Amino acid sequence: MQYARSTVQTALWAELGSRFGDAWAKHRAATALYNTDAAIEPYHTAVADIVAQIETTPALTFEGLLVKGRAFAWRRGNDKPGDIENDPPEGGGDGAMMASILEDLTAMSLAPAELAHYRSNG
Repeated sequence: MQYARSTVQTALWAELGSRFGDAWAKHRAATALYNTDAAIEPYHTAVADIVAQIETTPALTFEGLLVKGRAFAWRRGNDKPGDIENDPPEGGGDGAMMASILEDLTAMSLAPAELAHYRSNG
């Protein structure tokens, strides 16, 4: 059972990581090419949407945590440095991403029976 969960998680995070990497590359290219926020905004939004999905998807493998770390790095590059207290009011932001990573690390350390209880009791 553990192997199947790991295989599914690895595939899920490979797909999310690939989508994130592609969107971030397009965002960087648009930033280098255009001078206006309006022109860059669609690329920023595309990355932000994927980052929001990354934040809310449990990572039970180190591959998943690596993608979450890259998403955190992207977010830090687009926010004011050290501005964790200024998370967006609609949710998300640095604090939410760090909480998500810490929750995943906790879940990774639990036995399968404990994990089911942990996930069901939030």
